Formats: sequence, structure tokens, C-alpha cells
Amino acid sequence: MDNKKTEESLDFIDNLKKNSLITPNEFTIRMGKLIREAREEHSWSQSDLAEKINRRPATISDIENGKSDISVQTLLVLTIVLGKPISYFFPQSLLKDRVMDVKSEFQHKALNYLGIIDIFGAQKMTLKILEAISDDCEEELDNRNNDPENYDE
Repeated sequence: MDNKKTEESLDFIDNLKKNSLITPNEFTIRMGKLIREAREEHSWSQSDLAEKINRRPATISDIENGKSDISVQTLLVLTIVLGKPISYFFPQSLLKDRVMDVKSEFQHKALNYLGIIDIFGAQKMTLKILEAISDDCEEELDNRNNDPENYDE
């Protein structure tokens, strides 16, 4: 991510934390686009979707155009009706660097390296290496578990 985009994302996160976002904003616009794409995959009109989730067509239009924040309840209904995981509706590029379910610095670094590999190639080789490392770790764990010195008396 270039410096300008990084700065914009950090500003967005800061405004999000302060609850001072103005709608429409980058998040509502991107989420609306994802909702529109999911609706169009079903060849549904905005009226069709509105009927399926018990909302007005104008509400669907406002959501898809980023003019309206979406409630968690509405988002959950959309995931069910549109058959998408909830993560589908969150713009990946906007929050991925700031909001992650990463438990350690090691995991964070590993995910960054894997992201680079995913973009530039070498996936097959990387997966083979990771599989070999995993097999080695499992073997080491088995050896530790089978070592009589590790048994409780």
C-alpha cells in the first residue's frame, strides 16, 4: 500500500474509533458495492432483494450507494439471503492491515510474508515447504509424547 493510501486508511480507522465518520464514506461505499455485486449474482433487482429482507427498495438503493450505514441485523439477513459469508461484505483492502485476528508477532509476520507470496507467486513451493515444516513439528511432538521421561508418574 502506498503512503497516501496508508495515511487515508489510518485516518479512516481513527475516525471510526472516534465515531466521527460521515456517510457516505469509503467503508459504506465499498460495502454497498459488494452488496450490489452479490445481489446481481442472483439477477435480482433492488426491489427483489428488498422484498426478501423486508426492507424498502429505497433502503437497498441507499445501502448500495453508500449513503446509509447498515445495521448488523440487516447485514446478517443479507448474508443468509445472498448466501455469502459475513466476511464477504467487508472491504478487504480497507481494514486488513489494522484489524486482524492475529495472536502473536510471529503470526503477523508470517501472514505478511504469505500475502507477498500470494501476490507474486511461488504458492506451490511455499505450501510444500510449510507442509514439510508442519510434518517435522508433528513428528517432534510425537517423539516428545512418546518419550518416557515426559510421562507423569
